[in-house]
Amino acid sequence: LVAATSQWIALFCHGAMVSHVGRCTEEALPKECLSEGLAKISQDLLNQSCRLCPGARDSRVAADGHLQGETESTFEFGPGVCLDISQTGAEAMADLALQAISARQRCPLIFWTGYLITMQYAIGTRPSDISSHLLSLATVSSFSAGDSFDLHPFPFWSESRSLRDQILFHVNFMTGSGLICDDVGKTGSARGRYILRAAQDRMETHCSVRLSDAQLVKRCRQKRRSQSSKAMRGWEIGHGVVRPFPTPRQPEELLKQIQCPTEAQEAEFFASWPEDWRQRSETALQKYANRSSGRRQVLGSGCEEPSSEWREDLRPLHKCVLVVVLERLQLAPGSLVLDWGTGCGHKLTWAAQLYDIFGVGLDLVEGNVKWAREHSMGLFCQVDGRYVDWLPESTFDAVISYAALCHLHPEDQCAVVRKLVGKVVPGGQLWFGWNSPMIGDMEGVVEKPEFYSDEFWNTCFSQAKWNETIQWESVLESHLFPDDITNHESYLFWWPAYSLFIKRLHAPTPSAEVEKKK
Repeated sequence: LVAATSQWIALFCHGAMVSHVGRCTEEALPKECLSEGLAKISQDLLNQSCRLCPGARDSRVAADGHLQGETESTFEFGPGVCLDISQTGAEAMADLALQAISARQRCPLIFWTGYLITMQYAIGTRPSDISSHLLSLATVSSFSAGDSFDLHPFPFWSESRSLRDQILFHVNFMTGSGLICDDVGKTGSARGRYILRAAQDRMETHCSVRLSDAQLVKRCRQKRRSQSSKAMRGWEIGHGVVRPFPTPRQPEELLKQIQCPTEAQEAEFFASWPEDWRQRSETALQKYANRSSGRRQVLGSGCEEPSSEWREDLRPLHKCVLVVVLERLQLAPGSLVLDWGTGCGHKLTWAAQLYDIFGVGLDLVEGNVKWAREHSMGLFCQVDGRYVDWLPESTFDAVISYAALCHLHPEDQCAVVRKLVGKVVPGGQLWFGWNSPMIGDMEGVVEKPEFYSDEFWNTCFSQAKWNETIQWESVLESHLFPDDITNHESYLFWWPAYSLFIKRLHAPTPSAEVEKKK
């Protein structure tokens, strides 16, 4: 609400189109917005905007179209301006938006801003149905060109999105602060972030966990309240022994200690390896870099198109995968999670919204990381996933990864997984999904060593030089994610795709660490 209202302010004062700078007066509005029938709505919107702008809080628009009150200021509107507003003001602006949309006479500026803002208030998990007539109208609108209408952070400030593209964006995404577990601090990290709309709880999705966003959020909030109780923080009862329980970790502080590696650091790591080993990731990089550009061929815009990365719209199934896995891992709110191969960060954003997870995402594709840093929740680093040495040991509560490990050479899969085990705390868990998927011909799938999951991972984890103590299991995804595989047609859950679950029981003993260094 706060971010949306700030954009009302910016948009109406930006209406004069004078290098993004305008006075909060009626001169900033097109003449058609001041015609009979719209004049009162326009003036109310303007008064509300000016009242909420820093430096003009008690001002009003007088009959001559100029401000009256404590100040009459010129405001420069751009990223981060006019965010200091109240919840009450935001609700008032939402009411005015509805009035603007329903007015008999049409002022394009008011109509389209009202339309976009009301879309952003919606917290429905299903994408909205937008008529082709409306999209055609948006395409030819005078507010579709260049930098005329594209604001940051709501909707955005860029020179790449037309009005039509903005409407399509908000059809597929909702504001990050609308429905979220952390209802206390949500106006911080969630402000200006976006959640991909996906309805994994619908009957037609056939997800094995059919809980709505509202149910998951309310349950997460209850867990957060329980964490603050004296009994939860004071003692832990397990194996018949009552012992002191450590104060919960502060994930915000841990995140501050994690710095993405520089290109020089990554280059130094790969310089010690043969050229053919360094080139193993090139095929996947080229494939997903192309998809990351999307229909508009703009860096990262594929993240906004549900069918770009996977060639078809699979968002409900991807959200189903995330929810099923987190229900199985049972992480506490505030847990720190590493998403290895995060893509655009959609899964980490769902995790933050529904489970209050703090996330770090790694991805190889520049466009994905660029988009995730601007729009998703978490810390995102562009890095080859085989280079994880820079991550601090025994730090994360969990590692999650979907459809990423399968792109590595079998030797690299084993090496990376073993390294990542050391990055979680003792008792921490790891999940790697969509291993050995049915893509291509069956003969090619069975020729891969990881197809024989038990034999492959037994060999990997039993190597003499590795001193970790773990529990692990592989689970066919056709038995894990759908409620009834006979009714599921998506190739995501076809045999022989499987998930690998690992739990780190405890860290190596000091003597084992010394031996490892030797």
